[in-house]
Amino acid sequence: VGAMYRYQNEARDIRYLTLARAQVEPIGKPADDVLAKWYEENKAKFRAPEFRSIETLALTPDAVADPSAVTEADVSREYERTKDQYGAPEQRRIQQLFFATPEEAAAAAAKLKSGASFDQLITDAGSKPEDVDLGLLSRDKVLDPAVAEAAFGLALNVPSEPVKSSFGTVLLRVTTIEPAHTKALAEVAPEIRKTIATKAAERSVMEMHDEIEDALAGGATLLEVANRFKLKLVTAEVDPEGNGTDGQPVAGLPDQAELLKAAFTAEEGSENEPLSINHGFIWYNVVKVVPGRDRTLDEVKDKAIVAWTDDEAQVRLTAKAEEMAKALKSGTSIDDLAKTALVEVETATGVTRKAGDAGLGQEGVTAAFAGPKGHVAAIPGLDGTRIVLTVAEVVNPPMPEGAGDSIVIADQAASDVSQDLYAQYLGAAQEKLGT
Repeated sequence: VGAMYRYQNEARDIRYLTLARAQVEPIGKPADDVLAKWYEENKAKFRAPEFRSIETLALTPDAVADPSAVTEADVSREYERTKDQYGAPEQRRIQQLFFATPEEAAAAAAKLKSGASFDQLITDAGSKPEDVDLGLLSRDKVLDPAVAEAAFGLALNVPSEPVKSSFGTVLLRVTTIEPAHTKALAEVAPEIRKTIATKAAERSVMEMHDEIEDALAGGATLLEVANRFKLKLVTAEVDPEGNGTDGQPVAGLPDQAELLKAAFTAEEGSENEPLSINHGFIWYNVVKVVPGRDRTLDEVKDKAIVAWTDDEAQVRLTAKAEEMAKALKSGTSIDDLAKTALVEVETATGVTRKAGDAGLGQEGVTAAFAGPKGHVAAIPGLDGTRIVLTVAEVVNPPMPEGAGDSIVIADQAASDVSQDLYAQYLGAAQEKLGT
């Protein structure tokens, strides 16, 4: 447990430079032969996908439901029957201040009784109000039962006594209380009216299905069926991802994932069985198929130049970062490198494997823990940047007596070991006894 605690809580101070695209600009336009060669290697990125022109007709309860036919009396009766569904439980905004030991929590509670404010305790702990805010929660959303019990017994803005939670001792304060309430009929009437109409429509969908199948078997087109049954016919030219020829998502296609899957395996002009969806059906025709193809460079030259420029910027940034990392390893200080590159040296302090750092990103944190003090790395940063970093300090904290983390680590380790032993036992039993 001690070793795992040290691994999780080892802290490092990282000094680093962030190299943005401006470090390698301007980048001129590529020569024609350079662009042509690059395009040949990357033309799959510019390939025109297969497009299919499809027409589709959806028969669903929502499509045929008529909320205007539902009476006020029906809505009122349904509201009374389902009123419990429209209630919201009491919610509280809870602040939770964690202490490493029960003694520290007791000392903090004594300060409160002596006139100190809860806000002052938060500041003394080196935190901000948002750091200790659990959010606006109902009782069932508070994960720790002890915290839930205590928090929902507090008066507004009155701090709690020390509470023993699953991860240590805490003090709580409730800053907002929203009482339980039930929505009025007027608020939910449109929703209820639609629900009643939709349920009623479910019963007529099967009858209409049979009538539509008969009409299609008799030679009617989907457009004629749509007009006869007052349904909406949707037509679209779409690729397998659901985008139109303009590259934007096509709206209005019913049950899009299943429809596209079926439409892109069907033959052009063939008769297709309707798709069965939740309480409904979809009829579709593939009117035309336009095969995918490689676009010529002339068709996409402007886009290709932009993409080549982006790639070239990354190549140059990577080379510059690696050159700077090499200089760091050779003894040049990171401050001197920063002056030459006209960038600031940034510092991330107290970085752990678990907590990470927003400026470095996860890849930066991983790289920073890949070597000892003085370790140097050049890695991709956020948004196309490059980071050159060096480990300035390494701190291996001892595990404090009774630390909350030690309980969690021990429980997890015990669980992992027991599961491994059980799996080994089961495997041996199956081999010996046969299955």
